Amino acid sequence: MNEDRGLVAVDRTEGTETCIVSIDTDFYEDLSQYLEVLSNSTRLRILKLIEKTPKDRRQIAAEINTSYDNTKKHLDKLVNVGLVKKEAGVGQQTSKGVHPVWEYSVVSGGLEQVIRNLGVFSTAGIQKNPDLSSRLADVRGQIADEFTGDHLYLVLLTGVDEGRVTIMEDEQLCIGRADVEVETVPGSLILPDWYRTVTRISKPHVRILMEPIGYMVEDCDSTAGTMLNGQPLTPHQRMVLHDGDLLDLANDPYGARFVVMLPKKRGADPAG
Repeated sequence: MNEDRGLVAVDRTEGTETCIVSIDTDFYEDLSQYLEVLSNSTRLRILKLIEKTPKDRRQIAAEINTSYDNTKKHLDKLVNVGLVKKEAGVGQQTSKGVHPVWEYSVVSGGLEQVIRNLGVFSTAGIQKNPDLSSRLADVRGQIADEFTGDHLYLVLLTGVDEGRVTIMEDEQLCIGRADVEVETVPGSLILPDWYRTVTRISKPHVRILMEPIGYMVEDCDSTAGTMLNGQPLTPHQRMVLHDGDLLDLANDPYGARFVVMLPKKRGADPAG
């Protein structure tokens, strides 16, 4: 532990976290402000509305049935936390011509970044702050309702694809690198060759399965091994996944670390 920087190591086994996190007052204050912005259903509707198509304030206000002034306040908050950008555009044609407007759009990768951040926060031991923990759970539920649905998703925390979010939409997800001479297995998460210690997809490094008792993870006799919350998995022995688990494919600088996020009805309480 580095006391000068306010860092604390939190050990997590059997569904509890293994993560080094900041417990500075500023961290909690910033997290509280971040969650406040995301906890508003109107702002989430705005994010979904402009996810793919930029719109100006009047268009947004009309489509979400909110006053122009309130729409501006919501947009300002989203811009201030870096989720939305505004750029000059041209308004609709009128009898007097066209006029310049501010057009709002979600920053590139913005929604993935939200999902990633919430995933990381869920591993950070904030259960010691019941208010923040409860608010985080509420925001995650709202994000799931709007964007990720009733699916497990993985957030990649390392390497060249850091921040990548993968939603598991089938009953099985195989993870590995591409094999150019082998047809990709449906329902696969293909990692680039930068993750060179991760086994290729023809012999998946690891796979996740949805079973009646919950989501399970299985190391497929990978070369470099798999760690679940810092504990090595025995090849072909399936283990139950919990919400906020950390999954390491190869304990190596060129491996891949994921945080596991479960849908609400299947997810275990990280504090339990």
